Amino acid sequence: MNHPAPHRALLPLAILLALPLLAFDFGFLTPLAAFAGAAALLVALALAFRGLRSAPLLNWRLMGVCMAVALAVVALSGGAHILYRTDDWTIRDGILVDLVRQPWPFAYQFSDGAQMLRAPLGIYLAPALVGKMFGLFAADLAMGLQNALVLGFVLLLVAQEAATRRGRVIVIAVFVLFSGMDILPALARLLIDGRHAQLPHLDGWGGIIQYSSHITLMFWTPNHGLAGFAFAAAYL
Repeated sequence: MNHPAPHRALLPLAILLALPLLAFDFGFLTPLAAFAGAAALLVALALAFRGLRSAPLLNWRLMGVCMAVALAVVALSGGAHILYRTDDWTIRDGILVDLVRQPWPFAYQFSDGAQMLRAPLGIYLAPALVGKMFGLFAADLAMGLQNALVLGFVLLLVAQEAATRRGRVIVIAVFVLFSGMDILPALARLLIDGRHAQLPHLDGWGGIIQYSSHITLMFWTPNHGLAGFAFAAAYL
């Protein structure tokens, strides 16, 4: 049975997503579990990309555009602390600092005993390793670069599905400015009363469902958003 060749941009995206898993294996697990987890991951990657040589070459011009857009989004969101960052990062920056300064795994000491750090750590681990070697500023830069690269490859995978240059520009613009479903309430309000929707940044629908735009996710929760983006792009 012939397997379709994976898109070449999937390999660097997969490597970026695999690095935190490898860091967790060897930083938080026993040696036996670490080597078993790492071996399973490498075998999975080898099987997934065994047909890569027959895949079409990358569109380097499109990739450059996607990376430039991704860097701009990450910089505007406060990535690498170039600009203001949203309040959620007051806590998240503390996690990155602790991962840089403390040995792995480590525990917080409280009056009732030690409590192990438990959080979604994936987005922090590779930047934290950079920080252990070169300091906190380098860790912040690595976090911003990592997020921009993941977003850039996601944009490339999504945009290359369009057949024309104009179509690719439209795809990138819609991805960045909306996300899909969140355009519906905006259009509905425009059609019903002729006004633009003034949605809060979390894009709550009826006070119950949150269906935030990609920009909101990149500004507030890239640790959750980028994982979903990457899965959707790989599925596409």
